[in-house]
Amino acid sequence: MMVISTNFLAVALGGIFDRSSQPLTSNIMLTYPFTTSINTEIPRVDPEKSETSVTAGTFAKDAEEYWLVVNTNVVEGTDLPPWVTDEFYFLPFEWGPGNNSDLVTSTTQGYGGNLTCRLLAGNTFQQISNIDKGNGFMFRIGVTILVSDGGSATCRGGGKMGFRWLKTGTHPFAMGWVWSLRASNESDQKAVQACSSLILSGWGRGEARVVPRFMDGDPFNKNISATMQSNTTIICTQQISTGEFRVTVDGEGRVRRSKLIGELKYDDPRIFNRSTSVGNFTSQLAKLLSVPPGYGSDSGIMNSGNSSHSFPHFVGEYLINKTLSKPSTPSPSFEDAQHALSEFYKRLFTILLAQNQDRIFVPESKVRRSEVGELQSLKRRMSMDPVMFYIAVVILGFQLIAGAIIFASAPRRFLPRFPYNLASEISFFHASSALSDVAGTANMNSAMRGRHLSGLGWTYGYGRFRGSDGKSHVGIERMSLIRDYKEAMQGRE
Repeated sequence: MMVISTNFLAVALGGIFDRSSQPLTSNIMLTYPFTTSINTEIPRVDPEKSETSVTAGTFAKDAEEYWLVVNTNVVEGTDLPPWVTDEFYFLPFEWGPGNNSDLVTSTTQGYGGNLTCRLLAGNTFQQISNIDKGNGFMFRIGVTILVSDGGSATCRGGGKMGFRWLKTGTHPFAMGWVWSLRASNESDQKAVQACSSLILSGWGRGEARVVPRFMDGDPFNKNISATMQSNTTIICTQQISTGEFRVTVDGEGRVRRSKLIGELKYDDPRIFNRSTSVGNFTSQLAKLLSVPPGYGSDSGIMNSGNSSHSFPHFVGEYLINKTLSKPSTPSPSFEDAQHALSEFYKRLFTILLAQNQDRIFVPESKVRRSEVGELQSLKRRMSMDPVMFYIAVVILGFQLIAGAIIFASAPRRFLPRFPYNLASEISFFHASSALSDVAGTANMNSAMRGRHLSGLGWTYGYGRFRGSDGKSHVGIERMSLIRDYKEAMQGRE
């Protein structure tokens, strides 16, 4: 039993210690490069009166990068930029050099975008017949909304639908659009602010009829008529949500955890400095959302097949899971369209803020705001496995108790020396008469030697005797020559 327990003890001691990376927490000083104020007062450009890019009059530095990030994140599942989650952008904080595996936790401001949408009643478009020679159809829509003072305003929007790709004949098509709106009365500042913050999105199905006309030698001079119906046209208002969060990021700023502290506030005017407002900021967001890069002023894209070349079709195929670029596919329901557009807007909002943070947020002064954060770093440390520790303690306790019991119950007559080797064994009989009794038996086997000793008539025992050298010994001798061992030991004392 002792031998078996010793084997278990060896296994327990072998697994009791472990050298691994352990998280160590310490305080660290953090600095914030930006204030919580949004500053986006950039001169606005009228896209209908000037040849300009998509980003004219907005805070965006690049017209394509943010679309590519959203596209690859949704389609291929690539990582979002630093300081960004699916719903919030967090104001960054900085600290000294460290490992990318280190985690830093602190409080910071979070910003999110939200849409509240409603369905426009009725069939928005019935007939399209206005032809812009060589370019396409021009069409518009007007929407009446309520403004802050209780009055109403008319917002208008429109776009161009190209047709150069159409050949002679009748062509069913699918169309999608996303527009920012403008006030019909541009002298009414409340109406301008209310309309410019709105986003209009829709999906239409129609049929185009093309008849060639070559009288003037222009191959693009065609007689074209088209009809289109839109059963799903939604209009959305924007909200900016802000709140204080406790955020944990790695060394690259990738958000690992975030937790809201308190409540979210919506369109809080305190986060905007004097040079801008909620309406100014959301109007720029609406403009950036309305036209994907690479399509110029076309805000509606016609499709007759499976291709997807516009934002509404992208939303449908990857967020609603319907190929909306097919004319045979029905327009999405209001619930599906609202959910997909809202989810996309949240993600686009956070990515836009992350990629343009140095233009959107007011930099801190020369003396930056600082706070104490929490640094969690991985260090190599020796640790003890509690399970193996308790097993080893139990086995050692068992062996201690068992050893004490065995020692207490063992007899007290011990050999003067242990017969560990040949010399120790010889010392027990080298001065004994028994040695002469076995003389000449070297070539005998055990049975023959036993018969030889029996013929001598002696009995041999273990005890104290006087040897042939005249000295007292303890060992094997003829019984007549040794005293009882106990008496011999008493006589020795």
